Amino acid sequence: MPSDLVRTEYVAFDDHFDTGFRKYLNSLQEQADYYELVADQLERNPVLALDYLKRAFLITGDNRLRASARALIGKEGLDAPAKNGVERLVAAF
Repeated sequence: MPSDLVRTEYVAFDDHFDTGFRKYLNSLQEQADYYELVADQLERNPVLALDYLKRAFLITGDNRLRASARALIGKEGLDAPAKNGVERLVAAF
């Protein structure tokens, strides 16, 4: 495994690839649910919460997560930072 892929999920292409790939696909919704749960629990770190919402969105494509991100920006008073601020960049999905 290359060192730059240590934190990247992968399925080994070996004799058990079909089983491993099915297992990975079946775990995606659970992973997205986990990311959303973490985002909900990160009240004091809205930038990180936005990152977790984006992760969940990338897995599911669920627009409800975009709405959650927009609500978080409004709730946390992040609607007024600079246009190139970190919060805006993280929330742009």
